[in-house]
Amino acid sequence: PYGKKSDPQRRHILTDDPRQEEGSVTVSLAALGYEGRSGYLLFRRDTAVFDTGKNGTFVHGGNSLQERVIPVLTITHRHQGSTLAAQYVVEVEVASPVVGLNRIRLRIRPAPEAQGVLQFEGASQISLALRVPQRDDITVLIKDVAGATVENQVILLKKEQDWAEVFFELIGATDERVKVEVFHPDGLENVTPVSTSSFFDVSGRRTAPPTDQPIPGTAPSADDWESAIADEGARQVFLHIHRHGSITEVEIIQILGNPRQARRFARDLELYLSQVPFTVRVESTSSGKRYVKGYLEN
Repeated sequence: PYGKKSDPQRRHILTDDPRQEEGSVTVSLAALGYEGRSGYLLFRRDTAVFDTGKNGTFVHGGNSLQERVIPVLTITHRHQGSTLAAQYVVEVEVASPVVGLNRIRLRIRPAPEAQGVLQFEGASQISLALRVPQRDDITVLIKDVAGATVENQVILLKKEQDWAEVFFELIGATDERVKVEVFHPDGLENVTPVSTSSFFDVSGRRTAPPTDQPIPGTAPSADDWESAIADEGARQVFLHIHRHGSITEVEIIQILGNPRQARRFARDLELYLSQVPFTVRVESTSSGKRYVKGYLEN
């Protein structure tokens, strides 16, 4: 009743006084939360719209769902206790030592998005640090980082950047070999820690015991290194060395079954040594080679 074809822009009725008319409802501006304004709005009770003109194809106004209902979107995660922040995975490559320093390569990538899970934009760079799990007696000292910055022993990696090379030293009470874990120290982003598959040298502060005596309290469990050796024969050879301190070439042939497998073990020795927490030196004797368990020198 209030619109007209010559003035189709009018979409609502604003009056100074409340009005009671059939098919309409009056609401004060104060009830709608308007501050510093007085007056009343007149709405239709049904979904009818005001006249928009003879040629109008777009309607606006009236007591419609679009005008009166505010949608609320509630986001919940299927796993309790987790956040909706973007998740990241750390990729680690072990490199050979340089000038007495252990060396690894790092880069960070977004984790594959799970279907139906929203991912939000996170920080432009992620902080990472190194530690030896469950070994507070071993200190990790980051000496240098190529391809990233380091502040107070924390590596700052940009997302999607290329590999960064980390040079570090491990210091403990005795010479030994341990695995290293890369983790997110700040806890601001959802980053899953990752452990290296190889062992690294620890520089001990005191002289290591004789090579035929194990270091008290540092004997690795099966979960630490045995399962990392995929070849069953090679695993049995290293278990023999770990338990008895040495093994002869004849004993290796007996374990592996034939001389050809023993030669293959000798060829791959350096590869296996990166997976065990002790060193092995090879001695030449009149009856053949002898593999002796050892520890690092100061």
